[in-house]
Amino acid sequence: MKSLKSKVMDFVDENGSSTWSEIMDFMLETKKNEGLESVQGYTRENYKEYRGYYSSYFSGGFGNTLGFLMRPTGKDKRYLEYNFNNRRYYLRNGDE
Repeated sequence: MKSLKSKVMDFVDENGSSTWSEIMDFMLETKKNEGLESVQGYTRENYKEYRGYYSSYFSGGFGNTLGFLMRPTGKDKRYLEYNFNNRRYYLRNGDE
């Protein structure tokens, strides 16, 4: 079974780029479909109630650290890079 990070990387790759909201929606929908109890009430209309669930995937929460999606890991060298000009995330490969 693929990890959530791997699924997100594939999602962004398929779309060419994605916004924070698109990625967050994808993660919440994925976990909801997998049966995660805590997100069963999630809908696109009430996303603000749930957006904190995976925010640490973007920022590590300790000063200027990068979250899980923003850095390569041992199992998946791909990561997201944020473009401040157009507010979109792009897939990058840590092996390059």
